[in-house]
Amino acid sequence: MYSNTYNIHAFGLEKLHPFDASKYRRVYQKLLDTKVIDESTMKVLEPGVPTREFLQGVMTWYYLFSLNYSIPVCKILELPVCFLPGWVIRMRVLEPMMSQTLGSVEAAVIAR
Repeated sequence: MYSNTYNIHAFGLEKLHPFDASKYRRVYQKLLDTKVIDESTMKVLEPGVPTREFLQGVMTWYYLFSLNYSIPVCKILELPVCFLPGWVIRMRVLEPMMSQTLGSVEAAVIAR
């Protein structure tokens, strides 16, 4: 299962972190190029982001609340800068990460 929403694009700031923010796109493209998968037969699913209930089942309310502010998020992500508003970080970094997580959960359920 792959979605373009998995890739993190944060105005180039994603390059400040050692984590490869576009690895999902690269893996998908490599699988297409090597003909491991065929795009014409792929079923495209858009996982979206997990619901609040799903997140509350695995994270504390305080942790979820802290994700609304840029300084705690930058600390969690080990980013050296914290000048972006929380909503930008949420839209450009956290939502793709939550989408990746939900996609992994959904893929595991489908594979089961």
